[in-house]
Amino acid sequence: MTAHSKLPAALRRAGFTVAEAEASGVTYGRLRARDLSTPYTGTRIEAGTILDTRARSLLLVRRLGDGVFVSHATAAHLWGFHLDRAEDEPIHLSVLAPRRAPHAAGLRGHSLRLRNGEAIARFGVPITAPIRTWLDLAATGSSVDDLIVAGDRLLSRRAPLAEPDALVRAVAGWKGRGTRNAAAALAKLESCADSGRETRLRAALVARGLPTPTVQHPVHDDTGELVGHADLAFPEYLTLLEYEGDHHRTDRGQWTHDLTRFNRYQRAGWAAFRVNAGNFASLEATLDLVEAHLRSRGWRPAA
Repeated sequence: MTAHSKLPAALRRAGFTVAEAEASGVTYGRLRARDLSTPYTGTRIEAGTILDTRARSLLLVRRLGDGVFVSHATAAHLWGFHLDRAEDEPIHLSVLAPRRAPHAAGLRGHSLRLRNGEAIARFGVPITAPIRTWLDLAATGSSVDDLIVAGDRLLSRRAPLAEPDALVRAVAGWKGRGTRNAAAALAKLESCADSGRETRLRAALVARGLPTPTVQHPVHDDTGELVGHADLAFPEYLTLLEYEGDHHRTDRGQWTHDLTRFNRYQRAGWAAFRVNAGNFASLEATLDLVEAHLRSRGWRPAA
C-alpha cells in the first residue's frame, strides 16, 4: 500500500485504532503517512481533523478495550451538565476496581467501585449513569456551585436525567468523598431551571444576600391572562430576571417574541431585567442594579 493510497471505508470516520487498521490490511508504512496524525498512542486520524469530546472518548475506549468507560468531567460534559469545559481537556476514563486505572497521554484514569446500573451505554460509549457522574464530580472536589449547576441539569424541567427521589437516596447512601458538598448542593437544587447560566445567576443572587428567587414563576396581566414564566422572580417585589442565550438574539422570531413579552411584563407592573452571557463578565454590576431596585420596592436585608 502506498503512502497516500485510500484507506478502507470502515476506517474513514472520526479516527481509528492501529489494531483496527492492521485488521483491515493497512500496512505500518501507510499508518506513517503524512496525511494521518496520532491524537493518542495507538490511534490515527486524518490530518487536520478536529475531534469533539464524544469522538475522542469513543476513540480512546476502542483503543483501551473492554471494561473501560467514560466518567467524571467527561461524562458530565456528554450528559450536558452545563459545566465549563474546553474541548481539548483530558478525557476521563475509568475501570472497575480492583483493576488499575488506565494511564496514557491525553487521559485521566480512575478505578471505581460501581453498583448495578451505575454504568450504561449511551452516546456510543459505556459511561457512568447521570447520578453516579454527579456523585463522582463531588468526590473529585467540584464546588457546591458547580454541583448545583450540574444537579439542576439532572432534574431539569424539559429533559430530566434523574428523579428527585432517586438523587436524594443516592446522596444519603453515598460513602465516598464529597458527601458534604453533595448534601449542600442537593438542598439547593431546583427542578424548574432551564440552563446552567440561569442556575449560576440564581446562586449569585442568593450569595449576594438577596431573597431566594422563584424559578419559572408564572406572570399574569391584569386580565388574568398568562404573559409568560419568568426565569427568576421576586413576586413580592414584582421584579423578575430573564437569562437569554445567544439564540434569543440571532432568531428573529424569538427576538420579537421576547420584546413583546417584556413589554407585557412591564405593562403588568413588573420590573424586568434581561441578562446574557456578556453580563457574567461584570456580574456585580448587574447584582447592584437588581439590589438597588429591590430596595426601592421595599426590600431590606435581614438583620
